[in-house]
Amino acid sequence: MSARSPWFVPVLAALVACGGSGPAVSSAAALGPPAPRAGPGWTELQVGGQTARIFRDDLGTPHVFAPTNHALFVAYGYAVAQDRLFQLELNRRAARGTLAELFGPAYVDADRYQRTVGYTDDELDGIFAALPADERAIYDAYAEGVNRYVDDVVSKDPRKVPLEFALLGALPAPWTTRDSMAFGAFMVRRFGEIGGSELANAALLGALVAAHGATEGMAIFDDVRWLDDPDAPVTVPSPADGKRAPSQALSAAATARLAAALPAASATATAAPDDGLATAKALWASLGVPTKLGSYAWLVSPGRSAEGVALLYGGPQMGASAPEVLHQVQLTGGDGFQTVGMAFAGAPAILIGRNGHVAWTSTTATGDNVDVYAETLCDAGAGPGSGYQFRGACRAYDVRVESIAVRGASPVALTVARSVHGPVVATADNLAFTEKRAHWLRELETGSAFFGFDRATNLERFERAVGLVVTSHNFLYADRLGNIAYWQAGQVPLRPAGFDPRLPLPGDGSAEWPGGLVPTPRSVNPPQGWLANWNNKPSLGYPAADDQNFGKQGRLREIVARLATNDHVTVDDMRDIPKDIARVKGNGRDSRFLRPYLLAALDAVPPAHPVAPAARAVVASWDQNAFPDAVSSTTIAPGELIFTAWLNRALADVFADELGTSVGDASPNMLLHVLDFAATLESGVPPSRDYLNGQPWQAVLSAAFDEAVAALATAGGTDPTTWTAPRPETVYTHPVVGEVARIPQSNRATYAQIVALGRPEIAAESIFSLGQSGFIAVAPSSPAGFELDPHFLDQLPLYRAFEYAPQVLYRPPGD
Repeated sequence: MSARSPWFVPVLAALVACGGSGPAVSSAAALGPPAPRAGPGWTELQVGGQTARIFRDDLGTPHVFAPTNHALFVAYGYAVAQDRLFQLELNRRAARGTLAELFGPAYVDADRYQRTVGYTDDELDGIFAALPADERAIYDAYAEGVNRYVDDVVSKDPRKVPLEFALLGALPAPWTTRDSMAFGAFMVRRFGEIGGSELANAALLGALVAAHGATEGMAIFDDVRWLDDPDAPVTVPSPADGKRAPSQALSAAATARLAAALPAASATATAAPDDGLATAKALWASLGVPTKLGSYAWLVSPGRSAEGVALLYGGPQMGASAPEVLHQVQLTGGDGFQTVGMAFAGAPAILIGRNGHVAWTSTTATGDNVDVYAETLCDAGAGPGSGYQFRGACRAYDVRVESIAVRGASPVALTVARSVHGPVVATADNLAFTEKRAHWLRELETGSAFFGFDRATNLERFERAVGLVVTSHNFLYADRLGNIAYWQAGQVPLRPAGFDPRLPLPGDGSAEWPGGLVPTPRSVNPPQGWLANWNNKPSLGYPAADDQNFGKQGRLREIVARLATNDHVTVDDMRDIPKDIARVKGNGRDSRFLRPYLLAALDAVPPAHPVAPAARAVVASWDQNAFPDAVSSTTIAPGELIFTAWLNRALADVFADELGTSVGDASPNMLLHVLDFAATLESGVPPSRDYLNGQPWQAVLSAAFDEAVAALATAGGTDPTTWTAPRPETVYTHPVVGEVARIPQSNRATYAQIVALGRPEIAAESIFSLGQSGFIAVAPSSPAGFELDPHFLDQLPLYRAFEYAPQVLYRPPGD
């Protein structure tokens, strides 16, 4: 294909081969071919006198057509239940804290956490009642569709009962709008709740103060948990003549006061909230419930595109599970729906996708919307510690007792207490720690935004929907007119002056949020002609949340390196960039800035080990990828192995004497701050002390290389070109039947979408890791006793090869 050839020509040819009738274009929107009029892939439902139709394509993707919202979402709920009935059950139970009822005592901790921070039935009903009437009707219709499938099919045909229900001795319970509210809030939090790590930070600071004293301990803490690195890559382009300023710390008086107050107490907390969340996440992940944060995306303007149209790539990273955590669907009809994209079972909006006018994608953002408060306990009339001090008075907690049903065991009683700030998540001495959320009882407002995206026809309408988002998400947008845009959306509250945002706030009323919101970073049609995001800092000067550290080395640079130097980005480039960045570690190529320091150090201070020169040569010639080829490589590159061994040794050598048992908190960017300052006396975050203990940086890095090479040579012999390790694998494990697939591990998206927004044609392709269906049938005659649906794994060969299937937005049959 030439650089200027229209890439949608082969895609549309493929659609015709699959049964479409060719690229006719609606005057209202650029849709694909009409859906075939008849065939075995069709299901028709009569819904309130209206006909809803579901067409399943060759990959099992449902394309749903109906004249009204009610009929459309009844049919959608019906299709979801066909594909993901047991996944609906898992998602509901995770969100409502009832997993132990089905899976036993091992899951009590997940339920305990979710009941503590989640909502009561009355609150879920209130969230539903606050939604616009048309959205309430959509949720009602979706639930009706799920239940219709259960009533009309599953209850009448035992072969349609998913294996999991049969093995667990359970039956599908009716789906309710409460379930959708609970799951919607659950997912919005998983992908848009940022912060809440104040107790872990306070524990770190407390340990540093205990080891080094208040002043030195606070200074080291600032080096580990810096507020802002001006050298960190950003999404919103900075002015060409903009100069970075060193990171600004809090006032000395504020930090000294905090260093002497909260950390010592909070370091003794019996259970930090992120510990409870970490435990719950591990349990949810064991069942395939989405928990992973991540995602990358980029946009190219028509002026930088070889095709002369806006290009979009969206790649949410949500981990690996079986069945697939997401599904793909087309919704056409009702009140302006003509949309195709990815969704979760239990939430009726399409979350990432396109319609006939625009395309969009999302990544988790950086806006801090959760704070931990330290409440001083007092006697509110029900005994010591029954209340908390707030604005000069002892207030009683809002208390309720939950009963967690446990399969094969007695129920577990859970007392949930809330202050004016939120639920109590930990206690220590005379303190209780509570979590305050900016989005409390408002998560489904973000769901409303997605319904707006699904029906947006231009930039103005899309941006209006962005304004509804309350949790922290990045949105990247492109349209047929050639516009490209980015927003870090969500309502991030301003914090009270004089308090460290990394640490718990006092709950006595002196540190309440003053009102007001941090402005939304945005960029529309930047002159550079492209935009990119990989969960990075949105704009220059935007502070990191308490659970984040952004530095000079950031994985966004891997995407930027491909876009910034290419004036004619092709769709082949859009396909190749994911294959390229699949070969890097979580934070990108740590060697980008650190390898030059290492090589210079080895030249200045040659290491003593006899194998070191050969190992240096391997690192010098290494292409900085973990493995050579994203698809075919089976081993880790020797250069990656050597560099990583050296980096781990260098971090320990440089920071262990200050951080002690917390040396795992040291990061490559922290080392980069030290080396930049040692070499040039300039750093985005100048270190507070000489972590090199008076030694030249070259000597320290060379000694660490000697240590790393010695260990590698002992294990692998004297030829560094042969030092390697097996490439890890991603294993897809079903919670009931066990492993169903595995592929070589990569740093890649779970779902991927490429869209070329041409006029008149919009062409797109997508892929996700396993397949559309999650249905497993009971099959006594099979050796395994079960059979996977044909669409359970049928996209895996494409996914493994970084190949895509056409993402078709069919017109209604006969249109």
